[in-house]
Amino acid sequence: MYKIAFVSGKGGTGKTTVAVNLAKFLSINIRVLLVDLDVEEPNDNIFFNYNITTDGAFYYRPTFDLEKCTYCLECSKKCQFGAIAVAPNFLNFFEELCHGCTACKYICQYKAISDGEREIGKINYNLANSPSLISGCLNYGSTLSTALIRKTKEYADRNKDNFDLLIYDCPPGNSCPAIESIKGVDMVVIVAEPTPFGFHDFKIMEKTLKKLDKNFLIFINKDDSSFPDLRNYCLFNNLKIIGNIKYSKNISKQYSKGEFIINTTEVAEQLYNAYVNIMNNIERRIERNINC
Repeated sequence: MYKIAFVSGKGGTGKTTVAVNLAKFLSINIRVLLVDLDVEEPNDNIFFNYNITTDGAFYYRPTFDLEKCTYCLECSKKCQFGAIAVAPNFLNFFEELCHGCTACKYICQYKAISDGEREIGKINYNLANSPSLISGCLNYGSTLSTALIRKTKEYADRNKDNFDLLIYDCPPGNSCPAIESIKGVDMVVIVAEPTPFGFHDFKIMEKTLKKLDKNFLIFINKDDSSFPDLRNYCLFNNLKIIGNIKYSKNISKQYSKGEFIINTTEVAEQLYNAYVNIMNNIERRIERNINC
């Protein structure tokens, strides 16, 4: 069982397009679990329209025992997010600012803070259909997207033995949610678009993955000849391009209707070649590690 993460330097490059259609295409022959980690805007199930089961996702929040509290200010001082305000005989907790780090609990020498929990989002899933789907969905007002991504991945890991392949549809960009999403994967695929803006953010993602010592490959979406800089940059820097989808108004129309695009022969061929390239690169890396 392997894990492949699809990322992008920016939103709108076609990361979800590639991840969803690859999952659909491969599920004809192998057991695929698609995991939607773009928890602030999960939309993979728009294409599948599965009947889903929903579980709440819960995370730490401190519970304060004011009878034990001496209002010593230590918890307020240690909270780097400003979630606790303390004054003489006064304590106020701002839940929306709390990141659940538990520092307040461990610093309190009077044992006035204990474990509590709050719901930060939902985990939606359908494990009966093919491909199967798990999706995290952050609650309105919650800022804990990274925590929910971690919870969603943990849920997927509890079911991974039933599948041959896990595909992560990751949040866009290079911030903490994207970094959390790619932890523990066998290969990262950057879905890039050949535009000046897309090229700029692609280079940031490339540097980020190199800094994290992550193995990655490139898939170009909306590919045309109007902006050759992206492809030339990859060739000059020996970055492997494993496939592309040509810019097409017909494909855009299909996608906007929530339809799969694998019925196009060229797209199906590109996705198949991309998958073969991904697996070959993973297996070569494993062989190198064994030989070392």
